[in-house]
Amino acid sequence: MSRGEFSEVIKKEIEQNHYDLIVMGYEKKCFIDYRLIDEANIPLWIEYGIDNDSILAVCSNLSPNKKAPLISHQLSQLLGKKLRMIYIIDTEDPVIVDETGKRSDRKSREELIQNAQKFAAVMKEKSIHVEIVTGVFEKEIIKAIKETKPRLVIIGREQKKKGMFGLTVKNIKRKIAEHCKYSLLFMN
Repeated sequence: MSRGEFSEVIKKEIEQNHYDLIVMGYEKKCFIDYRLIDEANIPLWIEYGIDNDSILAVCSNLSPNKKAPLISHQLSQLLGKKLRMIYIIDTEDPVIVDETGKRSDRKSREELIQNAQKFAAVMKEKSIHVEIVTGVFEKEIIKAIKETKPRLVIIGREQKKKGMFGLTVKNIKRKIAEHCKYSLLFMN
């Protein structure tokens, strides 16, 4: 048994035991400091226990889109769930994050759309349909969650840095967790 502040104890356990996945619950109106959601560097599964018939995979110009599509496809097959994959072109932070997690310089709308279409074509070759949507990353995820009502939402390693008016954004994952009543898997 460990004692101490919740997030610090979990981070210490990860460092000492080299875990590959964190599975936890999340109480939205709790006073526990859940900065672990923002700081975890391994996949974090937040379980709500609702067993619906689909999985929602979220990809975007703000993440490398390597692990999330693969894991989403594998989990949908293993769990026997329908897969809905969306690609969000974030209008607030118009960059492209490469496979290593490096952010590009500002891109034009056309470049962002071409990148999304290229991703969708690669997924189509794997028999995975991708819906391309444009808007604010967090808002489009919440909208898709409300439409899909999934068993699980899988979000890749997003690298959003800028929000409205170019201001720095924080706690994107925590905001999504606060507004979602379904299980989440942050690939980190």
